[in-house]
Amino acid sequence: MTPSFQRGDFPAICASLGELIVRWNDVETNLHLLVHAFAPSSEAAVLMTHMGTTALCDALRTFALKHTEEPKRGTLLHFIEFFERMREYRNFVVHGIGHHGDKLAIRTFSARAGHYVHEASASEKECDNINERLETLFMFGAGLILHLAGERQPISAPPKLRLGLPEKPQLPDRLKKPRRSLKREAAPA
Repeated sequence: MTPSFQRGDFPAICASLGELIVRWNDVETNLHLLVHAFAPSSEAAVLMTHMGTTALCDALRTFALKHTEEPKRGTLLHFIEFFERMREYRNFVVHGIGHHGDKLAIRTFSARAGHYVHEASASEKECDNINERLETLFMFGAGLILHLAGERQPISAPPKLRLGLPEKPQLPDRLKKPRRSLKREAAPA
């Protein structure tokens, strides 16, 4: 049975979680724009609209490996790695948050090489940490978008329209979800 909560019981974490969702949407928009920079036709844009973030990352990785050289290639691949790591954090929180007894907690399940439950407390501080990393990822992606747009400027364009590659921010640690096996022990014979 779900406990009875009143609106306002979790205002701080809900505001932070809402911010996480908005920031994630902004980061996804950057991913779409980066892929679109390599496939600018309207037909490609229609196809990209129906692609999830895993497929978009794969497309951007392919474009980077086949159509760019260092240092741009490494910068694009760094963006993809950062994005994929943050997707793990976002998915764990957004898809796992819910009531756990009389408080909010994160709980997800997995069945790769066993059956596990992954549980963690849900805190405003953790959401805020994720939001800070999403802001860094957003600014990094925006810098890449501006760099690619500047490359398309005619040689006669003012130099201020041609921006260098942004610095690669430090990657976040890979998400380490706490896990507990759900395997049932066999009853003693």
